[in-house]
Amino acid sequence: MTEDLPEIPGYTIEHLLGEGGMARVYLAIQRGFERPVALKIIAPELAANEEFGKRFLREARIVGMLSHPHIVPVYDVGEHKGLLYLAMEILADGDLRSRMIKPLDEDVALEITRQLASALGYAHKKGFIHRDVKPDNVLFRDVDTAVLTDFGIARAAEDSEDVTQITQVQSVIGSPKYMSPEQSLGHQLDARTDIYSLGVMLFQMLSGDAPYSGRNLTEISLQRFERQMPRLPDHLQRLQPLIDSMMAYNRDQRFASCEDLLVALKDLPSGSPPVVAGGAFDATAVMAAPEVPPPQPREQAVGPGRRAVVFGAALVLCLSAAGGWYALRNNESVQVAKTAGTPVVLQEKGLAEAALEGEPPQDSVVTVRESGEATTLDKGVVADAVANDGDRSESASSLAAAPQSDTVPAAPVSPPLLPEPDEFFAFYDAVNLGVPAAEKEFVAAYPRSVFADILRVKSTGDMAAVEALQQQAASGSARAMSVLGELYDTGWVVGKDKDAALRYAELAARQGSPLGLYQHATLLMAVAQTDAQRRAALRILEKSAEDGFFLAQTLLANHLFDGRLLGRDVDESLRLFTLAGEQGDRNALFNLGRIYDAGIHLSEPDTARAREYFLAAARLGHPQARNYLQEPI
Repeated sequence: MTEDLPEIPGYTIEHLLGEGGMARVYLAIQRGFERPVALKIIAPELAANEEFGKRFLREARIVGMLSHPHIVPVYDVGEHKGLLYLAMEILADGDLRSRMIKPLDEDVALEITRQLASALGYAHKKGFIHRDVKPDNVLFRDVDTAVLTDFGIARAAEDSEDVTQITQVQSVIGSPKYMSPEQSLGHQLDARTDIYSLGVMLFQMLSGDAPYSGRNLTEISLQRFERQMPRLPDHLQRLQPLIDSMMAYNRDQRFASCEDLLVALKDLPSGSPPVVAGGAFDATAVMAAPEVPPPQPREQAVGPGRRAVVFGAALVLCLSAAGGWYALRNNESVQVAKTAGTPVVLQEKGLAEAALEGEPPQDSVVTVRESGEATTLDKGVVADAVANDGDRSESASSLAAAPQSDTVPAAPVSPPLLPEPDEFFAFYDAVNLGVPAAEKEFVAAYPRSVFADILRVKSTGDMAAVEALQQQAASGSARAMSVLGELYDTGWVVGKDKDAALRYAELAARQGSPLGLYQHATLLMAVAQTDAQRRAALRILEKSAEDGFFLAQTLLANHLFDGRLLGRDVDESLRLFTLAGEQGDRNALFNLGRIYDAGIHLSEPDTARAREYFLAAARLGHPQARNYLQEPI
């Protein structure tokens, strides 16, 4: 039976060309111009989502303004009776996939790469990341002209960043064989994710095979972690440095932009190595992150000053950082200047710096600068040696005993901050959705949540609220310290200040707050330079995990499973994953599913058990779990 064709005003639809998970594509004639077009109509279940529809139309219209010889032109976009549609140039000379049944000539492969790098560089400058660069999305206008198509999952770079940094993840969309490590984890993306995908395609064009042969995302992720960089055949070794700099596991080791890639391609002399991105590729590069919203600052490159997120053992983890196991002692008084309205900046070296230098900090006086006037905070808090010497039981807070001033509002010492998983993930989902109404709904549903405190400041931009938080922090409130640490970490309202974020997290950690300990450890990791520093930070994380904080349990379990920093302890890792999963941590459940699905470090896979974990994670809203229940490449 012939399927009824849809009706879109202004178009005569002739027949179906193809279909995928998101849309169907029809051959149509655009009346008035009388030209053939490829008319893409979005799947009804997606179009029925009002928020998706608004975003699709907005982004499609922006993409329609892209004008580049190697990007498919968009002629029209609109909505009719619930159908979302996009009209594009029809390209009839086949796709790159069909040309790669055998290795391409080296010059042909490099020219296609140049054309696509030019197109991607143009899109990146306009603020778009493609996110699904693969052979099926490269069509040919004629035998020599490659055209990049299907910006259907492209997103404006700034849209992928407007979420919080307590943890970081976006839904994973794309094709597993071609997606970058950071995309497979749902991390914040930038231009370098498209460069990675283009590198995979170049490798395949040259060699005839994909660099990794896994059947699904789990296997591909594991291969990327356990193997060295894929090697080109001997006769193509002069191009290996180019591949290395496009496909580096650590994106900081890739070309920073398509412009840099084009320079390397242009300067590529016959018979000699190309220009590379700089820095040695570290095939041992680390680990991957739990579901955590991307950071707020509008920066492309992820440098040492930002929260480091890395991948390991095909798991979803978030690296924390360096520091020591702190036995916090001595309740001392705190005197804080009463001037409000400016961030507290601790000027002298404290626990964080001493830990990063690998030495136990001494008792010191910390200068607190507010509105240009210095006052002193007698710190009387001595950290034990980074090597984890000392009494772990002592965790008295130096701030809890702060005397109250007539001008500084009293803040009662909070009970340990121990957010529940449903609270955290509702917060994450609300922020990641990028819709203010969703954030307001979260605040209404969880009015007493520490995350609601963060969103109230974010949504109102109220500096008076920031001043009140600063005063409460000065009076010993670990809750206020954690909120301020997150605000300075993300840059919401107060502006990004990693030093202030680290200081507030450190103060909250001294209070014995499980959330503060977690924040402190992860922020320290962002500035860690050595494995010794990273191991020291994990000792801070251990305390948060011991206190029952599920994020810390999952993160610590990841490290114990990976074994690079702490030594592998699979049994303890599974125990911690299970503890977090029993609380409702969907990341822990998802990780357990991946471990049993692939049989990683186990005697054999247990797909039935893996399915139970994936189902549990999916029911709790994990964005990738459903894919693992039945995941085609």
